[in-house]
Amino acid sequence: MQWEIWLALFWHHNKKLLDVVVKGESKTLQETFHVVHANTKCLIIGSAYKAYRNKETKMNYDCTMWAKKEAVKRLPKDCEFIFLKYCNQPKIFLTALESECSDYYIYG
Repeated sequence: MQWEIWLALFWHHNKKLLDVVVKGESKTLQETFHVVHANTKCLIIGSAYKAYRNKETKMNYDCTMWAKKEAVKRLPKDCEFIFLKYCNQPKIFLTALESECSDYYIYG
């Protein structure tokens, strides 16, 4: 089965959003995420929700962070700080792409 993945970065009401569309033979899936932080070493995207603490409204995100292979074991301070501060229950799991995925994304 062949899948196409489309990514589109756009701004809406001063918020950076990433639209992800996955097209398969029989169905299309689409989801939009907030771009919490992005630079050349990492990308943090998330779904936003408001947390209420002591009568203050604080925006937190259910996040995922993607990092370049060479940055995984040495995350830049800004990536780590933002992930830990603005993401709900942040945990870092190291997962490598399968070789065929890695080959596709590097050379495809």
